[in-house]
Amino acid sequence: MAAVYAVAFDPSGAYVLVAGQEKAVRCINHATGKIIAEYAGHGWEVLDVSVSACGNYFMSGGADRTAVLWDVATGKVIKRLAGHVSRVNAVLCMPEKTDILLTGSFDRTVRVWDKRGSRSPVQT
Repeated sequence: MAAVYAVAFDPSGAYVLVAGQEKAVRCINHATGKIIAEYAGHGWEVLDVSVSACGNYFMSGGADRTAVLWDVATGKVIKRLAGHVSRVNAVLCMPEKTDILLTGSFDRTVRVWDKRGSRSPVQT
């Protein structure tokens, strides 16, 4: 296993997401250690991961300058958020049950996104 940069538990405690150097996010049953699913969609290292309050989706941020919103159950990409000019090193699905997503980058910006809206940030 390569370097791990971020981990996040889902709100129910059923699984943990592990992100890192391998350009993918792994969903692991923390009780057994078995890999449940693997989400591959970044071109470079995955630097951060955040799970939604409902646990149905999560967001990952990578060195490829994108954030990706994933459906946990299907493994499909819900939305790819692009616009940062440097690596996305922080992501957050708001802890309240909202559709607001945040990304932070080495480009010294924080962007606010609406999960339901367009692929452009609501605010920078």
